[in-house]
Amino acid sequence: MTTLHGRMSQNLHLSEALIAYIDLLNAHKNAAQLLAESVALLYSPNRCEFAKFRDCNLKNSREELIDLTPIFEARVFSSLAELRWLNENSGKGKAVLLSEESLHECLNKPIQDLAAINTIEQTYILWGQGVKQSPYTPHSGWSRLTEARIGKLDVPIANLQNQQRVQLIAREYVAEVDEYGNTAVVEERLIQLKRYKNGK
Repeated sequence: MTTLHGRMSQNLHLSEALIAYIDLLNAHKNAAQLLAESVALLYSPNRCEFAKFRDCNLKNSREELIDLTPIFEARVFSSLAELRWLNENSGKGKAVLLSEESLHECLNKPIQDLAAINTIEQTYILWGQGVKQSPYTPHSGWSRLTEARIGKLDVPIANLQNQQRVQLIAREYVAEVDEYGNTAVVEERLIQLKRYKNGK
């Protein structure tokens, strides 16, 4: 059995939610590694993009600080935890932290623990295929995916090969959903981005 812990706060700016996330990572023995691997998936009215989480800031593929003002949804994740934030009113909204490890008091309200009877590793293949590096491709540590339907998408994975794909790894949590013992996936947590190799 796996226990998923959660905490939440209301009425936070995204910048405040990011502080709670970094506090959680800093309290862990592998803080440096977790900070280095943390990635954000960001939604704004005109784009969806990935960012790296660095020094409590989000940076894009050009190593520029991302303007948080237009973002209406963010999911920041590592192998330890996921932070979810949703803009509800004038740049403030609800933040939720999920982890299989204790969350202490990173955010002010605990969420009831989820006792999962099973977990399932799930993968999502991102749109687009890798392109060769050129003066127009991203900063070191990033690669570019392209697809006619979506244009370009920069991903924080270095040195993708031409036509190579990227997968988003998630963990699904299965629990009983009624008194008859029926089960279902009741929660999902983003884990990491990985190269997609040989169908694996």
